[in-house]
Amino acid sequence: MTGRLCDRFNKRIEADVLVIGGGIAGLLAAIRAREFTDRVVLVDKAKVGRSGCSPFAAGIYSIFFPDDDLSVWLKEMAINGDFLNDQEWSKLLCLTSHRVASLIDGWAKHARRSVFDKDSSGQLIRKKSRGHIHTHHCVINALALMDTLVQAARDKGVEFIERVMVTDLIMAVDGRAGGALGFNYLTGDLYSFSARAVILAAGGCGFKSIFLGHKNLTGDMQAAAYRIGAEFKNMEQSGSNTCYKDFDIHGMNLFVNVGGKFINSQGREFMWDYHPVLGSKARLPDLVMAFCREVKEGRGPIYLDLSAASCEGQKLCRRVLPESFKAWDRAGINPFLQPVEWVPSFYGTIATSGGLNIDLEGRTNLKGLFAAGDATYMCSNGSTGLGGTALGFGAASGYVVGERAGKFATQVPPSGEPREEHGQERVLGPLLKARGPHPDELILKLQRLLIRVPVVYLKTPEELKRSLADLENLDALAEEAKAEDLHQLVKCHEVKNMIGVARLFLQASLFREESRGFHFREDFPLTDNKNWLKWVCQREVGSELSTWGEDIPLPYVRPDKDIVIPPSIKVAANKS
Repeated sequence: MTGRLCDRFNKRIEADVLVIGGGIAGLLAAIRAREFTDRVVLVDKAKVGRSGCSPFAAGIYSIFFPDDDLSVWLKEMAINGDFLNDQEWSKLLCLTSHRVASLIDGWAKHARRSVFDKDSSGQLIRKKSRGHIHTHHCVINALALMDTLVQAARDKGVEFIERVMVTDLIMAVDGRAGGALGFNYLTGDLYSFSARAVILAAGGCGFKSIFLGHKNLTGDMQAAAYRIGAEFKNMEQSGSNTCYKDFDIHGMNLFVNVGGKFINSQGREFMWDYHPVLGSKARLPDLVMAFCREVKEGRGPIYLDLSAASCEGQKLCRRVLPESFKAWDRAGINPFLQPVEWVPSFYGTIATSGGLNIDLEGRTNLKGLFAAGDATYMCSNGSTGLGGTALGFGAASGYVVGERAGKFATQVPPSGEPREEHGQERVLGPLLKARGPHPDELILKLQRLLIRVPVVYLKTPEELKRSLADLENLDALAEEAKAEDLHQLVKCHEVKNMIGVARLFLQASLFREESRGFHFREDFPLTDNKNWLKWVCQREVGSELSTWGEDIPLPYVRPDKDIVIPPSIKVAANKS
C-alpha cells in the first residue's frame, strides 16, 4: 500500500489530549499534559523535533530570572510590542519562563546534552540583542534543545505520529472540538483522531517564503481552526525576518550581538537614523521597514557588515549556527571578511503576533480547543517580541496550555466518534479530480500577489484591495487544483490554507488605519494610541469574514503619548 492513499479512514486514534505540532510548544504541551492524563498523542506534519521554527531558533531564548525587576520587563515588553501585548500574558510568561528553562536544563543534564551556554561557574550567560535595553536573553543550542524535549516526551510516554498532514479539525457530537482528520503522505494511510482536548501548536504561516527551515509552515491549523469558527487577533501584524540575499541564512540576532551592523550602498550604518538608541539592534519591524525605505529612496542595496566581530564572536556564531555557515563555506564566502547583501524575508504569521486568540489558559473561543506557541497571536509579545521571546513564549505557553488541557481532559467524557461528514472528500478531493491547475503554479501566484513591498511592508490601500481581489480569483482556481500523487496532495491542501491565512492578513491590514509594529500604512503613517490602541479581531460569522476592533487592557504599562512617529519614517520626519 506504500504511496497509495486509502479510500477510508483505516487509522483511528483515540487520545485524551491530541497535540498537533512537534516544535517546542507542542512538545512541552504534550510533556505537561501527560502528567495529568493517560494518553497524549502528538502528531507532526514532518518529524517531531526537526520541523518548523524551533530547530532554527538561532541561539537566543529570553528568560526572566527570579531576581529581575518584573516592572522593567513588563515595560520593555509592552513598548517593544507596540502595546499589542496581553499584559497579563506578558506577566505570566515572565513568572513561568525560569521554571520551564530549569526543567529543560535538568532534562538536558540527565541526557548529557548542553542546551544553555554557561560561564565557568555554571551560570547561564545572558546577552542583549534585538530590542533589548534593560532586559536580556540566554544563548541556546537549538538542536540540542529539541533532542532533549523529544527524549523527555518519549520518557513521559507521549505517543508520536509523524509524517501525517492534518487537514481538518472536526467537532464532537456534543459540540466541542473532538479531533482531526489527516493522511500519511508516505504510506497513504488515512487518519481519524478523536480526543477529549485538542492543542494546536503547529506554528504559523510562512507562505513558503525564502527564510530558512519554514517551508512546511503553511498555516494548516490556523486555516483549519478558522473553518470551524475560531477567533483570530492581530493578523495585520504578519511580519518579516531578514536574511542573506542569495540563499537562506538565519542568525541575525546573534550576528548583531557580536558586532554586526547594517550599512547601505553608501557604506553608512543607517539604522541610527531610524532608531537612535538601538541602531542595528533595533526590532525586526524597524529593520525591515528601514531596509525598504532606504532602497525606495535610492540608498540600496543593504549589507550586513560583520567585520567588527571578535574571534570569540566568530566562533560562537559558527557553533550556534552550523547550518548557516555550512552554506556559506560551501559557497566560498566568509561573511566576517566582506559585507554580504541582506534583504527582508517575509514570513507571515511566524514569530509575530498574528494568530489564534487564546486566554490565559490557552483556550480558544471553541470548547475543547486550545492553542500554544506560534499558532497563537503570541499574546505576551505584541507586534514583535524582544529577541528570544518568541522561543520563550513557545516554551512557557506550551507548558501552561499542556497543564490546562490535561486537566480539562480529565473533567469531560470521551468525545466519542467525531463527526466525519464528507471527511474523506475533504482529504482526498484534489486526487479525485480529472484535471486542474498544478499546486506549484498556484503557490507561485500567491507569492507574487502577496509578497510585494506595497502589500506586506509599506502598505497602500490600493494594493491591499488589488491583492484581495486577486486572492479571491486564486481561491477559485485552488478549489479546482489537481493532485497527481500524495506529495502534490500535501501542496494542494497547503495552498488552500495559505490563501485562507492571506485573506485574514489583507482584511486586517485594510481595517487598521494607523501604523503599528509590522503594520505600516503609507496613508496612515503614525501610531495612533488615542483611537487605535485596539486588537484587530476576526472570525467567520455565517459564511462571511467578520473583522472588528477590541480595546486593549493596560493593567501595568500605558503609552505616554497619544501620537507616535514610528521608526520606519524617522528619517523622513527628521529631514522635514
